[in-house]
Amino acid sequence: MARLDLEDTPLGPLVFASETHDGAPEFRHQEGDWERMAAAKAFFDLAELVAKPPTDQLPEEWTMGTIRTKPDIVVPTSTTSWATATVSSAAGLIIGVARATPALTDAQTSEMVKALLMAGATKTESEFSGGWTHSSTQPLDAVYGAGELNVENSYDILTAGEYNASSSALAGKTGWDFGTASASSTNYFFFDLTSGETNVSFTAVLTWNSQVTATDTQPGSGVSYNFTSIVPNLDLRLYNASGFTIGSLLESSVSSVDNTELVYRTGMSPGRYAVAISSDTSGIDYGLAWVSMVPEPGTISLLLIGALGIGFQSLRRGRRS
Repeated sequence: MARLDLEDTPLGPLVFASETHDGAPEFRHQEGDWERMAAAKAFFDLAELVAKPPTDQLPEEWTMGTIRTKPDIVVPTSTTSWATATVSSAAGLIIGVARATPALTDAQTSEMVKALLMAGATKTESEFSGGWTHSSTQPLDAVYGAGELNVENSYDILTAGEYNASSSALAGKTGWDFGTASASSTNYFFFDLTSGETNVSFTAVLTWNSQVTATDTQPGSGVSYNFTSIVPNLDLRLYNASGFTIGSLLESSVSSVDNTELVYRTGMSPGRYAVAISSDTSGIDYGLAWVSMVPEPGTISLLLIGALGIGFQSLRRGRRS
């Protein structure tokens, strides 16, 4: 049974047409604009909640010739139609805030919206059967992707501000960058965790777009295109640092097929650290978002007795450092 969704995205009204979840999705929209059609597919991919089937069952249209890890993110809904609306709304919030704030303009890009949403995702949800896992060569969990959407976390990362890559200046312990990768140099982001910030959990997500070329096979006589895709290989690493000198490697995300990398480390203590981006191709735009979270007890109950004897309970799960 086919499914049809209409989404009013920042790129204009986009129509998502897909087969059943067992088939490969087909994407169309109202004006035949291939760039916007590709954007529609990106929005759909971000919201797709179906657990990744065995790799030999993945249609090539979904993998672009390689076995890329999906889904990107999950939300606590029971259908992909509801998930699409949820994730699209979160993306709309990010874009709306970025448009209204001159210093956040770069966050409107597709790379940054994806990175911000995925970096803000939580990984310790009780409904995550078996827990959230990944590896250096598989950046995302095979079922839960980057984790469960948490738009408040993503908003906090966004408003923490943009930092340029630098080998001589500190970035914030939470922040983001829309930058360009180089094959001849590494982009570094140094940051400090200060005294008292212990047992910190750290997430960094790097995203970039595949390079798609469309060739008109019937020029002047019709519309027929062949598409070829190349996924540049960018890697993401987390190091200890001393001053602005790189120390020991703590975490790495070095998938050779994905266009997303994710590093996640818990139990971090005060000190200096560095996030590093390397690439096999120059001139590739990327979105990088990172967040340092100081854990708090799962439930903090505070009973306030007022004149009316009313108690208030404050529940907090964690705060951005």
